[in-house]
Amino acid sequence: MRKFFLSYNILLTGYSFLFSFLLPWASFDNLTMELFRHELPRNTLNLHYTLAEPEAFGIKEASPSLGNMDEDARKEELSYLKKIQKRLARFSDKKLDEKQKLTADILNWWLEGQFQAEAYYYYQEPLGKTLGIQAQLPVLLAEFPFRTQEDIDTYLALLETLPAYFEQITAFEKEKSAQGLFMDDERLDDVLKQCRSLFPIGNDHFLATTFKERLEDCEFLSADQRIAYEVKNLRALDRYVRSAYEELCQVLETLRGTGRNAGGLYHTPEGLDYYEYLLKYSVGTELDGGRIHQLLEEQMESDYETVLYALSQGLSLLEAGDDTPCLELPSELLTELEDQIEKDFPKAGDISWQVKEVPESLADFL
Repeated sequence: MRKFFLSYNILLTGYSFLFSFLLPWASFDNLTMELFRHELPRNTLNLHYTLAEPEAFGIKEASPSLGNMDEDARKEELSYLKKIQKRLARFSDKKLDEKQKLTADILNWWLEGQFQAEAYYYYQEPLGKTLGIQAQLPVLLAEFPFRTQEDIDTYLALLETLPAYFEQITAFEKEKSAQGLFMDDERLDDVLKQCRSLFPIGNDHFLATTFKERLEDCEFLSADQRIAYEVKNLRALDRYVRSAYEELCQVLETLRGTGRNAGGLYHTPEGLDYYEYLLKYSVGTELDGGRIHQLLEEQMESDYETVLYALSQGLSLLEAGDDTPCLELPSELLTELEDQIEKDFPKAGDISWQVKEVPESLADFL
């Protein structure tokens, strides 16, 4: 009996030692997975473009959403992220493997960026001409994948959320205006022109034609179901998408003239600080603006000297050299870039990619 207890105690001690050694790995992975499961479902577009089978990661889809710009939701999210950061700090002295240490460093860097961004919240511009929500959203909707019939229903439900989502954006822009940070009239005209180019909405609208094209690839639908979905889509485009964009235009027009700064961030109260923030958390460099300016001047001076030398040698800078590759097919160009990038970066390994032709109906938006 004593031998049994002795063996049991030795075994228990061994397991305790093993779990104390392995627990940091398991706990850290649980933390990162928890954050992943928290962040991704908050935006249905992000979720569907990232995961084909969310349930495989333990993610249950919530109600379709394009995100939330509500102030209360933002405060709640920051509170959650601060709790994540505190839990992350517990792993600072743990025996994580190299990959986990790198993940922990990157995650902590990202969290710090989220907290610092709060000071510049109204310096953000969700309605930029090229990468603004009003420009990107139609393209993302046009490419929304229909893998199952549930995906189609989710897509249509997502269209219904657009008016409420744009209301949050207009509330944000009104507050920007109140703080003297609204866009100038020239940029406003560009945004309005882009929004109004979506109208009118009919059978030949790109959000109607691309929807029909995706339905044709859905072998799980009958012909009658495809027709019914096309009707639902046209109704949703007119009732929700058109009305949302029209309301957005109307509200933005009321803010015309309130953005008097056409000189960029430099001429805003915290512009330089926000610029430094963008350098660190968008560009990913620790260099400050002054050092970058110096490097640019040095590079331009070097390039200028190179051009002068080339001209002195009788070289024509307007004619391509014999070694310039002549590539016509996109696949050839991408393959060439894969080879060229290895001169400056480690080989990425085998990565699958697919070249897709831009539909004619989308050509004006891409």
